[in-house]
Amino acid sequence: MIVNGQAGRRGVRRDADRVASRLQDQSVEVDLQLTGSAEEAARIIAEAEARVNAIVAVGGDGTLRGVISATSPQVPVGLVPRGTANVVARELGIPLDPRGAADEIARGQVRQIDVGHIEGRGSFLAMVGVGFDGQVVQGIRPGPMKAARMGISALGAVCRLNLPALQVSIDGVTVQSPVYSVIASNTRNYGGWFAACPEARPDDGLLDAMLLQRPDRRALLRIGASIVRKRRGSPAIVGYERGRDLLISAQNGTGVPVQADGDPCGTTPIRISIRHRAASIIAPERAT
Repeated sequence: MIVNGQAGRRGVRRDADRVASRLQDQSVEVDLQLTGSAEEAARIIAEAEARVNAIVAVGGDGTLRGVISATSPQVPVGLVPRGTANVVARELGIPLDPRGAADEIARGQVRQIDVGHIEGRGSFLAMVGVGFDGQVVQGIRPGPMKAARMGISALGAVCRLNLPALQVSIDGVTVQSPVYSVIASNTRNYGGWFAACPEARPDDGLLDAMLLQRPDRRALLRIGASIVRKRRGSPAIVGYERGRDLLISAQNGTGVPVQADGDPCGTTPIRISIRHRAASIIAPERAT
């Protein structure tokens, strides 16, 4: 069990101890490891995965992403969601309370899900945002009150709105309409409670892309309202595409901020692809 002490909620270690105790009550042997970095977690996983039946991540989406990246595809990964948004847990129907998550792990139902790949930068599980999304997340680090800090950052980004035009190609075909922000999703769930791409699925071998076609505040607020309602936005301000490979750059050559699964991920240019059912995760057969 890999425990991220820097995850978004307090008391993560206490919750991990409770989960370990509940699993042990169900005759599941647990080796609990508290880690402070992705590198340390990867080292522990490399040493352990040959002798265990599963690796369990205790933390948020970033912790899960790191554990899946370091774990062989054939080894199941369990999740005890203790992050800020818990996008993947909500998408897959994994219980958000530690007791329920422990019971799901003990049940051992395994699903195969897609894993997104960012060329030269690693993987993602839920989404990549380029433009406004990247501006909001830029400079925000994991930890308590992350959601509140992101909300404040979003208000600031709206007030000083500056969205350079982007050039986007999907599976080698250049998008001809103007694009000022992109959200490429492997999941319907976005930010924990919303949906940017309502038709996205985590196991269909495709990325769903939402393309903002106007750079003004009114358009941004309208698409924000659609995301909150979990509906597609108006065709007048947003387009939707689907593919396996996306290449995104700024038309003026500047570096536009990028976020992956809610964490800063450098700037453009960026290439994103999807690896079909590249990870095994312990989750209900169907999301609830």
